[in-house]
Amino acid sequence: MKRHDVAVLGAGAAGLMAARALARAGLDVVVLEARSRLGGRIWTRRVPELQVPVELGAEFIHGETPLTDRLLREARATAVTVGGDHVALRNGRVLDGGDSFARDLDRVLRRVDTSGDDRSLADFLATNPGGRPLARARAATRAFVEGFHAAPAADISAQSVAPAPGDSASEAATHVGRVVQGYDTIIETLVRGLRAKVRLRHVVRVVRWRRGSVELCGTAAGRAFRVRARAAVLTAPIGVLKHPGALRFEPAPPGMARALEGIGMGTVARLVFAFERPAWGEARAFRGRRRADEVGFLHVGEGGPFPVWWTALPERAPMLVAWTGGPAADAVSACTLEEQRRIALRGLARALGTTARKLDAAVTGAWTHDWQRDPYARGAYSYTRVGGGNAARTLARAIEGTLFIAGEGTESEGSGTVEGALASGQRAARRLLRYVSKSGYGPEVA
Repeated sequence: MKRHDVAVLGAGAAGLMAARALARAGLDVVVLEARSRLGGRIWTRRVPELQVPVELGAEFIHGETPLTDRLLREARATAVTVGGDHVALRNGRVLDGGDSFARDLDRVLRRVDTSGDDRSLADFLATNPGGRPLARARAATRAFVEGFHAAPAADISAQSVAPAPGDSASEAATHVGRVVQGYDTIIETLVRGLRAKVRLRHVVRVVRWRRGSVELCGTAAGRAFRVRARAAVLTAPIGVLKHPGALRFEPAPPGMARALEGIGMGTVARLVFAFERPAWGEARAFRGRRRADEVGFLHVGEGGPFPVWWTALPERAPMLVAWTGGPAADAVSACTLEEQRRIALRGLARALGTTARKLDAAVTGAWTHDWQRDPYARGAYSYTRVGGGNAARTLARAIEGTLFIAGEGTESEGSGTVEGALASGQRAARRLLRYVSKSGYGPEVA
């Protein structure tokens, strides 16, 4: 049986980033992907009658993204800033202060003690930081963190969401971009020159390894396969690594189980709606206002389990995305698409001051994907659990110069983002190449 230099598990952003770097360095690389498509948790669909792509996975670009920007330039693709107003709605009324949640978040989360013992966000909020004047801000903070970070307040580390001095806790959520041509342009750019090395529908179940040798075993089209390599880059999501029986290591890598305890996998439910016209702008809340054309995000508060909606701005496309994360997503993620559609439109209609029937009559299509029950994701993206501040860094360590673990969950900075996944793939490839040049996969040098 042929032995490759490197086997890469996963053809998402992290795996393809690593594979491209390793192949360009002259190594013999094979990429094993369980799905029948590339991209992992990037999944872009194109609907002929829509002028914008439908993103079922990653959609936004958050913060500084040098690797993403470089790939977009290479693809001659365009990223635009997602603008528009943040509008709060209740019972058919536009409330003042739709943008005030950013200020409220900072007022609360700046009170987190980042030098002492860690605690959950729920435990931190239970101490009533800021007293009565910040009661509403604390409620908004809990809702934001659970929704944006897709994590239960009782489980996520308070220190992990506290802003650094001079930073804003809401920066990543309020200043975002979007790839006009679709996020999968990054995947298509990464895979150029690699297609012959990628094997789709190859489900790896067992990783057998010793220093300088790896064997990946699984099934492809119902038949068993084995792939041998001198080293492996493993980019399985945190949800897969944590799920009993999803991926077995023989032997268990030292320190992996402990590191995984410090990282959680968030739950998300999102629906993409296409309309024949922007029906939300015709509702009572926006009647007589031009403001509906400039809305980027709708915050509907008590309008059901989907508290945030966003438009396609800056594109003037009749599309809305309904979003919920964390515990609220658990309640709807198991529902069918039709059930989610009814729940979401009913809540939006109540907030807008219209009827779900009117909104539904204008809907031309709806799409979703259940990442929680996707066996090759088992969650949306990662978050840091209480006391897990060093978990990502520990998980990312090279294991005897043979196993290199990557993926957004292994990045302390940029977890939960495509940029984090790209950075982790680049880091794994560089570390592996350093072993090759120094000692042919010898022991790690501190």
